Amino acid sequence: MSNTIRYDALLVRYLARELHTVLRGRGCAFAPLFLSGRAALLPLDGGEALHAELHPARGWLRLVRTPAAPAALAPEARVLAVEAPPDERLLRLTLEGGSRFQPQRRTLVLELHGNQWNALLLDEEERIVSLLWARGAGERLLRAGAAYRPPSPQPRLGAGPAARDELW
Repeated sequence: MSNTIRYDALLVRYLARELHTVLRGRGCAFAPLFLSGRAALLPLDGGEALHAELHPARGWLRLVRTPAAPAALAPEARVLAVEAPPDERLLRLTLEGGSRFQPQRRTLVLELHGNQWNALLLDEEERIVSLLWARGAGERLLRAGAAYRPPSPQPRLGAGPAARDELW
């Protein structure tokens, strides 16, 4: 999908579109695996996984082959959508799991801001279930159980109603 790169909003938007095309409807785990070295792995059906290296020195997202998983590790959810909010550097993967009588949704958020890259799993109420890197980020508290607040948007000319003289 991508090589080590400094993401901007436009690249993230097109990456989301590409991932949506490839992942929508695929079986997956209901939670990613958080690996040492700031990496996250979302196992998929068909012996693949979405591998997100989120360390600033080696950031990339790729679909990778994985060893055949035992039947006990069969996909327990599916990817409903991959989106990027307008003019932001984060990806939102909507996952649906649970049973047909009690479906549950979770959102896997991949933040691609500067050297603060992170992966967070949110419940239906936008509370953090688990995350790769717990930390305080200004007014944002990133830890399990906290309400998720996305990074503050940066005003950019042409991205919204901001006046040109407000940007400088």
